[in-house]
Amino acid sequence: MLELLYLDRLLPQVQSNVSKALPNGRILVFSSRNVKVKDLLGVAKSLGVTNEIEFYDYEQSKTYPYSKLEYNTLINAVLLGAVPHSTSGTDGYSSLVVSLERKAEEGVLYARVIRLSANNELKLTKESFREALKKLISEGNIRAHN
Repeated sequence: MLELLYLDRLLPQVQSNVSKALPNGRILVFSSRNVKVKDLLGVAKSLGVTNEIEFYDYEQSKTYPYSKLEYNTLINAVLLGAVPHSTSGTDGYSSLVVSLERKAEEGVLYARVIRLSANNELKLTKESFREALKKLISEGNIRAHN
């Protein structure tokens, strides 16, 4: 409301756009799948994560309308594993990963963007997924219910 009234100077100085995303918002995972979705959902459940999680494979990542992520408080986190280097949503950046990270830094993307990696490469594994969820929980971006 203060922003609408141009009184945003009254807001606390330490405000990040990530905090605008709802803690119970959706988590989107873009990656070729080396692991079954049910196993990944089991990992989330074991950590107490109740957020809706959507999985998009390598082919779906090519044509996903990434502009839908911009200024969207319903998307809490975007987890990126092995995705196509060139997609429809790079907006002039060198890759999708860089594009989404830069948009998050610029405040265009409210969601937290996390690279999923294993053996120094982008890769979705049960462990990289678990670590990303733990990071989101520890940062307060999502709530875990045990």
